[in-house]
Amino acid sequence: MTSASTRGLVLLALIALSLLSAGCSGKKQTVANVGSIAAADNFDRAMELLSNRQLRQATTALTRIRFDPETRAEIEPLTRLAIADAAFYQGTSIGWIDARAKYIDFVTLNANHPLAPYAQLQVGQCSLKQINAPAKDQSVTRQAIRDFEQVVERWPESIYLAAARSLLRQARSRLAESEYLVGRFYLKKKAYLAAIERFRIVVDRFPDYSELEKVLFHLGQAHLRSGNELEGRVFMDRLITDFPSGHYVAQARKALGSIGDGFEAEIGSSN
Repeated sequence: MTSASTRGLVLLALIALSLLSAGCSGKKQTVANVGSIAAADNFDRAMELLSNRQLRQATTALTRIRFDPETRAEIEPLTRLAIADAAFYQGTSIGWIDARAKYIDFVTLNANHPLAPYAQLQVGQCSLKQINAPAKDQSVTRQAIRDFEQVVERWPESIYLAAARSLLRQARSRLAESEYLVGRFYLKKKAYLAAIERFRIVVDRFPDYSELEKVLFHLGQAHLRSGNELEGRVFMDRLITDFPSGHYVAQARKALGSIGDGFEAEIGSSN
């Protein structure tokens, strides 16, 4: 997801927070408890600081809010979420780790809150921000996938569903690329069975991977080099059928053309 899209999510959440807090602010004229008025006012001021990215001041203001029985149910969850947002906006690994824990606490304590799906989405965002390069360990990528799947499964009617699906595709694509790179490594080392295993993971588990063509080519290539010409032909043929204008079609046709008469005889005898 682009930074602009991320900022859009942030703005949407801030608007939602403001709308929800407005319910508390609307009580200022009728609530006699001065503490209730102060809590709502202090929250509004803290949110203004947060929207201006004055993160340290916003966090301080939020942590100093004191709730009374009449405002706790409405303002305390919003305050918890705003503190998590302030940590997230820091843009550091420490901030993302801290924010992720706070978002998880929010979802755990407020699963039925209107902004619970936003908090879960942000849990995934915190994981996504810490993903390693495709050639490195992908345990955080797998965690991000699980995080975004939670939004899809638990809140299928949420306004955050489209964002969750988009970020889920992004995380899955990163994991698919990692498996592909490991397969290429094994292919170069002539460890063909290990390469085939990695390429098959991508084909079977990530059929929506945007660069599936290259995976099919190298999977077919690994089979051919291992001596399994039948499977090699299967994947080269699939590549040509599914990606007739692709970058690997010429190479796939060349690979198929290199299969000897012995292979053709074998195919004929099996029919």
